[in-house]
Amino acid sequence: MLSVGVVIILRSITKTVTVTYSFLLELKLELRESSSSKSCTVDVSDKFVLHSLGLNLIKDEKADTRIWCWSSTSIFALLSIVLPGYLSDKAREFTEKREKSICEAPLKPLAQAIPNDKLTELPGLPKAYVYELVGQHNVPGSIERWADFVVQLTNFIYQSHGLLLANNTPIIEEGGVTFTKEWLSSKGCYALGPSMLPGEAKFHSEESLRGQEQEVITFLDKVYDSHGKNSLLYMSFGSAAFPNGDTPWQLIEIILDMKIPFVRETISSGKHYLCNLPWSQIFTMPHGVTSINTLPPELGSKLESSELALVTKWAPQRTILDHPVTGIFFTHGGQGSITESSSLGVPMIIWPCQGDQPYNALNLTINLKVAYQLVEVRIGHGLKPLYRGYKPIGTKEAIDTEFRQVLKNAFGSDGDAKRETALEISKRLRETWEEGGGAMIELRRMLQENFS
Repeated sequence: MLSVGVVIILRSITKTVTVTYSFLLELKLELRESSSSKSCTVDVSDKFVLHSLGLNLIKDEKADTRIWCWSSTSIFALLSIVLPGYLSDKAREFTEKREKSICEAPLKPLAQAIPNDKLTELPGLPKAYVYELVGQHNVPGSIERWADFVVQLTNFIYQSHGLLLANNTPIIEEGGVTFTKEWLSSKGCYALGPSMLPGEAKFHSEESLRGQEQEVITFLDKVYDSHGKNSLLYMSFGSAAFPNGDTPWQLIEIILDMKIPFVRETISSGKHYLCNLPWSQIFTMPHGVTSINTLPPELGSKLESSELALVTKWAPQRTILDHPVTGIFFTHGGQGSITESSSLGVPMIIWPCQGDQPYNALNLTINLKVAYQLVEVRIGHGLKPLYRGYKPIGTKEAIDTEFRQVLKNAFGSDGDAKRETALEISKRLRETWEEGGGAMIELRRMLQENFS
């Protein structure tokens, strides 16, 4: 029996705050019967807190406060930032020059400051050129924000008492998670994903209906009755980035033309676009652009009149993914979305924009074979030849051809094969939080090593 009293300080500015509470609840479940012969304070800080609040982390071995870095991004994206020889070295070099007032010339975006033709060889991730894994648009000043963030995050991880991988599991990111745990073994690294509560509550719909869930469920049931199992496409690009330009509307036109039932969430492309957040400007906001495109009126009319389309400002994502009518998830490939989709056994079509998304797309398409990645939608340096040998063209005709073929595959025998693989992964993810499962073992290892 562990004997410890724990005071927890939670600091997060991202959506991972709800994920964090899931972990904290499980932590309390493990400690609730403990006697408090020993006490300490645990500061669990999301990696963005350091960047936004400018916290100065000072590790005092005599203090009774343990400061852990909480990360919920792709492990491959995290390694590309903090490992020597990657972003951290380039960012530190830049900040040092800036502090010495050496950088007087116009600044290049960070993506252009890195050797773009360099191969990324991260443990467990298929090889790719750097330009395949960075944002395709940059705005003035992005290098300053990213350089500061990269340096602070790297320092935070090295100085903290340990790294909590909130949304990572070797089931999805085997090589990267295994390497990171070994690399940080002296301080402690714990893979506590997937980041939903153990048991049935993790895989059921959200408790709050928010007034719109019933409309969505009614539509899902209607399509299920008319089109059958695995016949619907769910389209959502998260809340922090949305592809710019007319291509999203072109793809929606194709979905309508192929008469594929779909639900589209619009919050990621609405007026409340999070342009003040540093990561949201890397891809979607090219020079001189201050807002993203709105839905063309003609397309809006088509969507309103279509019996096969439902457009909603907010979608109960887990409810949709868990419904038997849903056959494919068209997503940006953020860590939260791909984890939910994997947990519920739904294959994906991924249009990666920035951040951890290109890493996830590479992993899910090549390693796990549960997704399709769109490449003709790339722009800028993203149109350079891929390491796998294909060179995107990027024309409307090429985009049309690729997307139609992907949809044909996704709703055919190839999609069925990917779904079988996704369902097997889903089963393993459910089991990882059961007694004797990997995540439960990791949690108890963390408690034993830090609080016994």
